[in-house]
Amino acid sequence: MSKSIKLEWLRDAFDLASAGQLGGFTVYLDMETGDAYVDGLFGDEQPLPDNVDDETRYLEVPNKSELELGRPLATRFASTYLPDDEDTVWEYFRKRGAYSRFKDLLERRGMLEQWFDYEQQQVDLELRAWCEEQGISVVD
Repeated sequence: MSKSIKLEWLRDAFDLASAGQLGGFTVYLDMETGDAYVDGLFGDEQPLPDNVDDETRYLEVPNKSELELGRPLATRFASTYLPDDEDTVWEYFRKRGAYSRFKDLLERRGMLEQWFDYEQQQVDLELRAWCEEQGISVVD
């Protein structure tokens, strides 16, 4: 039996996993219900199911870093769409607060919406590729 997952569920779980990079979140997605279980939040999260290690039902969702969708994605965008600002963007990502400065630059250039669209397309592509590697089909 092949496993499948709804893209919407996967996106939501991925956003949770990515939000917790600094806090060490691990997100498990119940592929039957779409429920997400977060391990490592603040100690008050919903308890993990006893059978969370059942890989036929629960999927440990990667985060942005694991799929190289943080800095590498922003610098690829800059290289393609902001070639005159590429060095500036690289410099941003050598210090803390890079995304804030990057988004300020995008706002000034009138490209913030284009960035959000690009980012979502790339996230979807990488999530689909990751699922394929796991033997999971993605349902829109």
